[in-house]
Amino acid sequence: MRESVLDEGHPAYQRFLDCFAAGASLQDIYSESSEGFGVRERQPLADPQAERRLRAACRTQFERVFSHTLNLAEPIDRTVGLAGKMVLDFGSGTGALAVAVALKGATVTASDPTPVSLEACRWRATYFGLDEARVRTVRLDVRPGLPFEDGSFDMVTCNSVFEFIPADREAYVRELVRVIRPGGHLVVSTENGLYPRDYYTRRWFPLWRRREMQRQNVPYGMTYFELRRWLRASGRRLVDRSVLNEFNSLDNFIARRDRDSRGTKLVATANDLVKRVFRVLGLPSQLLFPYTTFIFELH
Repeated sequence: MRESVLDEGHPAYQRFLDCFAAGASLQDIYSESSEGFGVRERQPLADPQAERRLRAACRTQFERVFSHTLNLAEPIDRTVGLAGKMVLDFGSGTGALAVAVALKGATVTASDPTPVSLEACRWRATYFGLDEARVRTVRLDVRPGLPFEDGSFDMVTCNSVFEFIPADREAYVRELVRVIRPGGHLVVSTENGLYPRDYYTRRWFPLWRRREMQRQNVPYGMTYFELRRWLRASGRRLVDRSVLNEFNSLDNFIARRDRDSRGTKLVATANDLVKRVFRVLGLPSQLLFPYTTFIFELH
C-alpha cells in the first residue's frame, strides 16, 4: 500500500480525529508522566486557526500508516512473511504499524497503556476495512508484564517505543521474548542509542548523557548491542535477520530519487558497498543511521 488520498469525511476518520484531539499521540503520553505513560485530556478547539493546526497534525499522524507500510511492513514481509501470522504490536499507540501489518495479511493484537490511543487504533482499523478479528486492542499496565501466555505470537513488533520507556527496558524485552513462539520473530524499531546526536532531543552524545536524560524524562535511544545482549540472556537461540539490511534507510532515499541520475547511482553503489562490508562484519548497516530497525528470529 502506497500513499493514498485520505478521505477526511469518512466517519471512522472523524472518530479518529476526536481521539487525537483528546490526546491520542505518543509524545503526549510520554510528557505527562515520569513513568513514561499517561493521558493528556484535550478538547476540540473553537479557534479556527488552532482547529486547522489540529486537523493538519491529525492528518500527518493518520497518514503514517502509509510510511509504516513502506518502511516497516513491506521489509518485514519480504524478510519473514506476514500473511497468516499472529502478531503482537507492543506500544501500538494509534495503530499505524498495527494496521500496516494487518493489511499484509497478519492478525494483530495492538497493545498500549492509553485507552484513547487504543480507541484511535480501532477507528483507524475500521477506516481500512479491518474488523476486530483482524485488529484487536488490549490495554497494558505501565509496568513490565504482558497479559498473554508463553508463545502466544508468531511475531512481536515494537516501533518507536523503547526510547520512550525511561527504565526497566530489559524487563520489557524479557516479556516480549516470553510471548514469542519458537521460530518466531521480534522486530524493534527505535532511535539508535549509538548515534552521536539524539533523534528526538537533538542533544549531542546521548549515550554519555543517559542519566541526565532519565532524570529529565526525555527520550533516549537504545543500542543494538544492548538489545542483542538482553535477548541472549533469555537463553533463546538467536538468528539475527538484521544483517540482511532490509531496513537500510538509504534504500528508501534511493527509491524516491531518479535511479538513472549520476548522483543516485553513486549513492546506490556506496550503499551496496557498505552493506557488503557490514555483512562481512556480521553487523547490520542500520547502525549508521539515527533511527534503526532490528529483526531477530528466536528459537
